This record gives sequence, C-alpha cells and structure tokens, in this order.
Amino acid sequence: MPKLTDIFRDKKGKLLPCVKEVKRIDNITIMRLQGSIDSSTIPYLSDNISDDMRRYLDTDIILDFKDAGYVDTATLAYIIFLLDTLQKQHRKLTIINTTPLLESHFEIEKIGALVDVYKSEEEALQKLAQEI
Repeated sequence: MPKLTDIFRDKKGKLLPCVKEVKRIDNITIMRLQGSIDSSTIPYLSDNISDDMRRYLDTDIILDFKDAGYVDTATLAYIIFLLDTLQKQHRKLTIINTTPLLESHFEIEKIGALVDVYKSEEEALQKLAQEI
C-alpha cells in the first residue's frame, strides 16, 4: 500500500527534483523543498497527488522552504491545492523557513490567514503536538 511519502517520488522511486527530503515523525510528514519552486516544478508535485493517492494523506504536512530558491504564484496555487486536499482528510498544512519572497506572496495574496507559518521546524512540531 502506498504511503504519503510516495507522493513525492517519481515512478522509479526517486525523490522529485524539487524535493530535498521527505521524513515522517509520528503523525507528521516533513517535506524539505529545494531549488526553484515555480510553474516549472509545481506540476511534478501536483501531478503526483492523484485522486487515488489522496486517501493516503494520513498525516499533517510541514513544507520546509529553507533550501528553496525562487517561488512564484504557482507555489501559492500548489499550497492552496495541498491545503484543500489535506483539509478534506482533516489534516493540517504548516509552512516553515519561508523566504522573503514567499512571505511577500503570502501577504499580497492573503495566504497567511489560511495556513500556519513558523520560523523553525521545532516551533512547528511543538505547535502541532499541542493540537493533538
């Protein structure tokens, strides 16, 4: 049976190019992004979340942008898509280590009100643990 971490792998089992690492801690999956997260890389992420895979969204997700470079509005669209998909499964999406550009996009598009944003993984894990 596929797992949530399989969503971020290609058909050969390799991590997608914009994904540095995926790890699971209890009921939380942390996905560390790398490089440009934009209209050229987002399709790799969103295409892997097929209707069949949605039922495997069994954990909250933390997206870590520490090693991400350029982000554009496609990144925001993906975050909203992932947020909607997770909410249907009664799961949360949390963002950590945002870039100044991503923070600016959040502010302009009012995304910050929809998703929890924290400065560090430790802070996010602590907040999620309190909500259990």
